[in-house]
Amino acid sequence: MSCPEPIVLSRFADGDLAASERRDVDRHLRECEDCRDAVDGDEAVARALGGKAVCPDPECLALFIDDALGPPRVDVVAA
Repeated sequence: MSCPEPIVLSRFADGDLAASERRDVDRHLRECEDCRDAVDGDEAVARALGGKAVCPDPECLALFIDDALGPPRVDVVAA
């Protein structure tokens, strides 16, 4: 398995992945020290902030925001 996207690792740290995706990432983390370090960092930030991990990688910020907001609501925009 190639390394998951940073947003996936951040969601893993938050516990926001579906069970099957969480198993895949967990399996990958057993083999990949770089990704383990990234998840450890996300978890440390979450503990320090008293909440969910933040996306530390600027390249994934838009994905992180889109994921947090959910799908666009056309009815709200049109009103």
